[in-house]
Amino acid sequence: QRQDEFCNDLIRYLEHDELPASSRRQRKCILREHDYSVIDGILYHIWMPIPSSQDRVFLRLVIPKDLQYQVIKAVHSTALGAHVGIQKVISLIKPRFSWPGMYNMVREFINNCDACQLAKKHTQNTENT
Repeated sequence: QRQDEFCNDLIRYLEHDELPASSRRQRKCILREHDYSVIDGILYHIWMPIPSSQDRVFLRLVIPKDLQYQVIKAVHSTALGAHVGIQKVISLIKPRFSWPGMYNMVREFINNCDACQLAKKHTQNTENT
């Protein structure tokens, strides 16, 4: 996480009250400070699946940019995911992990998955015959 700009900015701000030099990055830290927590040097996103239920709070590990693709691939392309759709992949990732733009990244990954596109093409051809 320390190698990732987003994660490192939030960790430094939450642990040491240090803001990055860029005003854009400063705003991100300030706007998101109440949504994140650092525990033992690890950044977590604080998530309440039901906004009115503060007793059901989950800490989701924030995944650095360089590992996000691998998380999606592991969930979607292995026996765990078995090439399921966007909503299913999100439902498997979201309770445990977090990163900005997760939904769009999952959608893009699945829309570009060769195995899924072949299966989709085969299904469409079968339906048209």
